[in-house]
Amino acid sequence: MSKTRRIVLPAPMDHQKAALDSQARIKVLACGRRWGKTILGMISCIIGHGEGKWKGALNGGDIWWVAPNYTIAQHIWRLLKVALRDAWTDKSEIEHRIALPGGGSVSVR
Repeated sequence: MSKTRRIVLPAPMDHQKAALDSQARIKVLACGRRWGKTILGMISCIIGHGEGKWKGALNGGDIWWVAPNYTIAQHIWRLLKVALRDAWTDKSEIEHRIALPGGGSVSVR
């Protein structure tokens, strides 16, 4: 019997869709405290962005999510583990890396 793989991601908010749909590889956003930067980053890392131009970890991309300090990296790591808890093929707590069935992975640094 095969395991059902389920990913739990929130839907992007209306004001985030323009950034997700942008074809630019690197995006610079000036956002407030509750804009949803972490959620936008999670969606971009896992699914991809730019209307399919930049693939996410589900489509075979090897993604690094680089945080400015260890506290923020730990917060991001916990959110990724919850979102991908039923989907990963391999997870390393030491490397902060989650491998997904499509051959891609997300690493938090």
